[in-house]
Amino acid sequence: RGSSRHINMKSLSLALLSLTTLFSQYLTSAFAPAGSLGIMSSSSSSSSAGFQLLASTTSEEIVPREVLFGNPTHAAPKLSPDGTYLSYLAPSEETGVLNVFVRPTTDENSDNSKMITNDTSRGIRQHQWAFDSQTILYLQDFEGDENFHLWAID
Repeated sequence: RGSSRHINMKSLSLALLSLTTLFSQYLTSAFAPAGSLGIMSSSSSSSSAGFQLLASTTSEEIVPREVLFGNPTHAAPKLSPDGTYLSYLAPSEETGVLNVFVRPTTDENSDNSKMITNDTSRGIRQHQWAFDSQTILYLQDFEGDENFHLWAID
């Protein structure tokens, strides 16, 4: 049987403060730009051991909108049921709209992928292989009306 030991609240608070201080430099560099991380003492019973970790984004160095909301370079990879093809969504070179691309799994060069759809409006967000490994199914609405239709490409 293991021994148990009583730890008083003051010791626990000091231990948590030490751990928070130890990781504050990591958290500041990873999540809060320009040193905007802080530790605040709190008398509230809802906070853990009386301390709160605060972060704010007052810096001009924020993540650009294009990074958060722009098209990915590759998304939603799918392997055909027989394992011979890889499909994925990527923006077309002409319009930058998401379309379905396919390449053989034996070819590691994604430059050899073939764009098999040609959407020029809103882009394709969902696609799936049919069980025959020759047909790709995808859903598409018309100009955002949310009336989705199922399309198939051989």
